[in-house]
Amino acid sequence: MPESSLARRAFSLSFLIVSLALASGMILTIVSWLKLCSVECSEGHKYRLFGFPFEVLGGIFFVGTGIVHFLSWRNSKLTFLTALLLVGGLGAELYFILMQKYQIGVWCPVCLGIAASIGIAALALAVEYGIHFRKILKLGDRGEIMKNIWKGASTCAIFCIGFALAFFGTSKFNPLQAAEKSLKDNLAFGNQDSQVDVYIFTDWVCPACRHIEPRLEGIVQAAGEKAKIYFIDLAVHPETMNFTPYNMSFMVHNKPAYFKLRKMLENISQETGTPSQEQIETEMRKLGQKFVELNYADVDVGNKYFKKLEKQFSVNKTPTLVVVNSEAKKGKKLSGGEITKENVLNSINLLSK
Repeated sequence: MPESSLARRAFSLSFLIVSLALASGMILTIVSWLKLCSVECSEGHKYRLFGFPFEVLGGIFFVGTGIVHFLSWRNSKLTFLTALLLVGGLGAELYFILMQKYQIGVWCPVCLGIAASIGIAALALAVEYGIHFRKILKLGDRGEIMKNIWKGASTCAIFCIGFALAFFGTSKFNPLQAAEKSLKDNLAFGNQDSQVDVYIFTDWVCPACRHIEPRLEGIVQAAGEKAKIYFIDLAVHPETMNFTPYNMSFMVHNKPAYFKLRKMLENISQETGTPSQEQIETEMRKLGQKFVELNYADVDVGNKYFKKLEKQFSVNKTPTLVVVNSEAKKGKKLSGGEITKENVLNSINLLSK
């Protein structure tokens, strides 16, 4: 059989094999996305690649590679791009297989099926490449030979890059950490893009905290353009825990009216240490506000986040204000009477440099 005819048959067959393999990989990705896979797969769902679920990136990979592959029927030059995408994916899949073996400890059949789909598609193109390379060797075209050697070397490099990206980009997803970050973003006042954070630790029963309460709104207004600001409940007195769910809800759902509601909560704290939801809702209606209850999981995450900050900054008394530049790893702590608008702004300016 003539070499040209053999090459055409190889191209047609490899095109079909790659098409079926990509379709299979996409179907298995959807199965994984819908969590229709086996119990062994559940452990794999706890991992992310650069923060994204494997299923999301897998879907993008198979759709993108599939589009390039089908366009290669009209433009054969795109076959090489298809090959690069496949071997990059194969390099990543090799790391995921090793991770299942040595880190997770269980085999996910769906994940292995996806890896096999990519492997079969890559193998089909490798066979086509081999037939083409054999042809140009017989012709003795040195230019074409060097060009194909370069393609082979590039393919090996992309395989290694795919493996390296998976190695450095894969991490275990921490749902508590993700929930904490989401809550932290919702609790923040001021400039969300600032590298400077201001944490104001207070207790709802603390007399010294009540003394500085009138200053807090002015501090937030003055510092809000330069820093992210957080109000942290530090339970020096156990009664504070009864007010924290309401305070969190105000910060998340009633931010524009927060200082009016904070003043309302301070007044209630002077009357009782155990406010009722009915009491809170009644007082909020007088201010034209509606109470939106946080679920228990969010309150629990918030309390753990507050305790984490208390430990991180070694705060053991109230009121305390901590100014931190997280990127420069510098900070300043103010307590009691030191908490003034002037001192806070000076600290922010100092740590912004």
